[in-house]
Amino acid sequence: MSGFTRILLFRLTLLYLLLPWGLFLLGWLRPVWAWPIGLSLLLAFWLTTRAGAAAWSKLSKTEIQRTFILGAIALFFCIVTGVGEFFPQKGDYDKHNLMFQDLIRFDAPVVYQNATYDNPILCYYIAYYLPVAALTKLTGSLAWANEIALIWTFSGVFLLMVWLYRLTQPVGWWGIALFWLSSGLDVPLRWYWLWQFRFGGDLGRFIQEYALWKVMGLKFYVPPFTYLSDGLAEHQLVFQSPLVQFQWTPHHALGGWLATAAVLAVYRRQYPVVALPLICAATLLWSPFVTIGLMPLALYIGIRQRAWTLRLFWVSTAVAVLMSTVCGLYYLAHFSYQYAGWLFTAFQNLKDVSLYLLYLIVYTFLPVWLLWRLYKAYPALPGNDAGLLAIFAVSTVAVSTFYMGKYNDFLHRTVIPAQLVLVVLLASAIGVVVQNRLRHWSVYGLVAYLLIGAYYPIRELTSAVWAIRKPPLVDRRISRATINFGEADVSRILRDSTAPGTDFAAQYLGRRDSFFGRYLMKKTTDPAPNP
Repeated sequence: MSGFTRILLFRLTLLYLLLPWGLFLLGWLRPVWAWPIGLSLLLAFWLTTRAGAAAWSKLSKTEIQRTFILGAIALFFCIVTGVGEFFPQKGDYDKHNLMFQDLIRFDAPVVYQNATYDNPILCYYIAYYLPVAALTKLTGSLAWANEIALIWTFSGVFLLMVWLYRLTQPVGWWGIALFWLSSGLDVPLRWYWLWQFRFGGDLGRFIQEYALWKVMGLKFYVPPFTYLSDGLAEHQLVFQSPLVQFQWTPHHALGGWLATAAVLAVYRRQYPVVALPLICAATLLWSPFVTIGLMPLALYIGIRQRAWTLRLFWVSTAVAVLMSTVCGLYYLAHFSYQYAGWLFTAFQNLKDVSLYLLYLIVYTFLPVWLLWRLYKAYPALPGNDAGLLAIFAVSTVAVSTFYMGKYNDFLHRTVIPAQLVLVVLLASAIGVVVQNRLRHWSVYGLVAYLLIGAYYPIRELTSAVWAIRKPPLVDRRISRATINFGEADVSRILRDSTAPGTDFAAQYLGRRDSFFGRYLMKKTTDPAPNP
């Protein structure tokens, strides 16, 4: 790929991550704060991206053809996973569409007329939603919201496909396939959980139920949520595949993937290390969980490349600290999380300990060990990177020790950067091995690991394509969000009658009288009325 295209890719990625920030600053903050911070952000963007400037280089015919193919792949995965509602959407889109609609219907900053929460503000990871809302407002009609959401999401996924093709060279196409079709050994882990926790270790009953297709999740397979013996959802152990992340939570996944790809490019010295602070800070409005997962990788790269010796690095860091302060104060306005703590405190017996250890083996230790043995067998193997492998292992183990959220969203989202790192390492290693016909037992282990992990993504894609034959049970257009959900806005999401104490609406709300609301946010006289 030409020098111009490499630099353009980096600039477009950083622009994609920062565009919601511009909308947030101008729409939510008082001008006295918004303009200085916004201008500082523009300056940092210009300084960090011009550091890698390159001359124009005309694209070859092959590069143009490849660009169209990558675009087709991106469009396929957007549509088949429900973006734009051309294919059925997963249940979380009820919330996504309600969030889109609130940001479109109400003026920024969004303040709800809801006495239960003392007229709260919308306080959530809104980066993914803001550009769609802004563009839809320009059209003057909710009818265009789905199409605009598709265009915005496709743009991000297309950038990701280009990054994956580049980062997994010389086997770029296989790298893209591995990204969408990887999920680790989730099926064996779920089998173990069903056998031990659903059938009390009775192997005969488990085999009988399995043979008769009566075991939950085998006939209609769902992601392998594995709970501890207390059965509480917040203590679940799951390393969701990229496909699942994108199906359910594109607002977390997309920003995390693009930022991780850009950081990996910095690691390979294709882009200046001074961009690291800005990239990390950009993810905060997309998902602070992703930021936490990205920090070990960024710190490792910054230390390895001695970033602190560069003056421009400190300029970028100063702007990143400013962004982090604003975003941190915004999130501090959030209502308290109901579910958070150390996972170890939830262990009740040896079954819980064994399940946790098996989780670590399946998703962390096994792929790390196989790759490490391959590196030892072929020290000159391109892509041999023990440092990245160690960062993957340390970060995935560390985040598993803490839980937060009703469904342990902390674990699901903080591993997003690590997942992309593992995909890049696996694709690079396997690709070179296949091309050079290298033989080693670890190669067969890695191939088996990847093939078993492809089961769920392939089944999910097949089900999604097959489902297009049937009319959707729910018409989930953004313009119908309040009708389908039966609630006027995000602040009125109903409580779960089956789970006492659960307050889903509070996940998306913050206090209007918080420090952010009183001193940083634009003044609002009255809460936005419900149309």
